[in-house]
Amino acid sequence: MGENDFIIVISIGLCIVAICIIAFCIGRIQNKQYEPKVVETSKRYSDITRLNKEYKFNNVSSKIVYSKTLNTKQMFDKFDLDAYFQQMVELNMSELRQKKAYLLENATLKKSYDSELQNIHGFADEEYVKKLKLSWKRYHEVELELCNLIEKNPPQNIEIICYKLYTSPKGQNSYTQNKRFFSYELEKAFQKAIESKKIRESKEYQRRTMSDSLRYDILKRDGFRCVLCGRSAADGVKLHVDHIKPIAKGGKTVEFNLRTLCEHCNWGKSDKFDSDGVN
Repeated sequence: MGENDFIIVISIGLCIVAICIIAFCIGRIQNKQYEPKVVETSKRYSDITRLNKEYKFNNVSSKIVYSKTLNTKQMFDKFDLDAYFQQMVELNMSELRQKKAYLLENATLKKSYDSELQNIHGFADEEYVKKLKLSWKRYHEVELELCNLIEKNPPQNIEIICYKLYTSPKGQNSYTQNKRFFSYELEKAFQKAIESKKIRESKEYQRRTMSDSLRYDILKRDGFRCVLCGRSAADGVKLHVDHIKPIAKGGKTVEFNLRTLCEHCNWGKSDKFDSDGVN
């Protein structure tokens, strides 16, 4: 192909593109001219407008983003997005519960809305449009566009996106990773948060239950001696009242779960517990 032929092909191509753009613009202008006529005469558009006034959906965003910027690449690699999601749910539980309730209400209303939407007028047929002395093809195109535009489609399902980010000190390398969580994961996180709260409250309650009077009773019962090594204050050790089954593992502050240990035995025991052995 010679240079002149190449120029001719390019010119033809540009002309075709220009013609398409012009045709598109003319079509949009004609559609705009049809819009007031469709709004005035479309029974379906009128029915949807009426239906919209009967339904008030909650104006709430369904997407929530949490992000954590890490200081080192090692921290970035080790950072657990599942654990971060659980942490953010526990910190924002009240807000998330309210948002989820709003979205659930939207979903319930949307089912009713869609059911009524199926029973309203269909799109205008060709005979009806011809009586209006309008182009059915143009009318139908505009009617379809306008009706789809005003149909209500409220947010119904929550989506939580958790990000972790790291940028090297000189900005040469940047890393990002995200994970998405939806209603099912959020409900599980709620349950886990409730259980964790109960455990924390139980621990605090059990610690508060250890009164000075109860501590004295346990020391007296055990003869003011460590039940493991036998030492007492006379041997220069400090005596503690130990939970045999640790509070952290569900132990209660009751007499049968308490005993006297010296500080060394208590430190050595820490929170160890063997349900099938000697403690």
